[in-house]
Amino acid sequence: MAGGDSADVSVCVMSATLRGVEALPITVEVSLSGGIPGIDVIGTRDPSILEARSRVRCAINSAGFEMPRLKVTVNLAPGDVRKSGTAFDLPIAVGILIATRQVNPRIADEALFFGELALDGRVCPGRGEAAYVLLAEKLCGLAVLSDLTELIGPSAERVRLISNLSQLREGLDGLGLAARGTSGQSPLASTPWIDLDFADVVDQEMAKRAMVIAASGRHGMLMVGPPGAGKTMLARRMPGILPPLTEEERAEALLVHSVAGQPIEAIARGVRPFRAPHHS
Repeated sequence: MAGGDSADVSVCVMSATLRGVEALPITVEVSLSGGIPGIDVIGTRDPSILEARSRVRCAINSAGFEMPRLKVTVNLAPGDVRKSGTAFDLPIAVGILIATRQVNPRIADEALFFGELALDGRVCPGRGEAAYVLLAEKLCGLAVLSDLTELIGPSAERVRLISNLSQLREGLDGLGLAARGTSGQSPLASTPWIDLDFADVVDQEMAKRAMVIAASGRHGMLMVGPPGAGKTMLARRMPGILPPLTEEERAEALLVHSVAGQPIEAIARGVRPFRAPHHS
């Protein structure tokens, strides 16, 4: 099949696209047919998805597989949903490998694939991992993501980690599991958070009392004063006295920060998100 067989073959791989902080299910349909060799991607996609053609081709060859000398048509269904991002690289490659019988077709039965491919076959992380895992829980129970992802949380047991496209030769059983602590929480969740400490502030009693009241009551606070008075020093230490996140709040914050592409390690430890906008 990877050589010159012109018989039509079609396969489907489950993936998703982000809309806000929600992941919407997308079916990646891959069809092989006779004609001029190449990859054609259709289905209301943006230019970043169109660029996947070159990344997928190079990644498949670099991982030791063979790119078929056939016409490859990729349809991202449903066609009326706008798709964006580079997360479709991995599911497109998986569809091609299944269609050419280079990997076990059963790997796509109950798994959602997500990840950007490097030209050497590596699977790179993308934003929104938490949203993809939540969707996988509802649809198929398993998500396949990059092992460099920052996903941390109770859903980690539903994640298989892949670092290179070549690992698919062994099927999903050969992929690693997301690390978890013995209590069912992320290993980071039980790690003490050590950063700028509020106890390091000397004097500034009135300002410290105001911050404690604002933190305990979850109020907003406006800091006014001349340069060097200590406003920035105090603001940077504010997260250390905020109430810890509940499990529900932590899951929501992880989802929002993951989709936004922001670091989530502190949130995974239960540290409440804090925003300190500058006056400019």
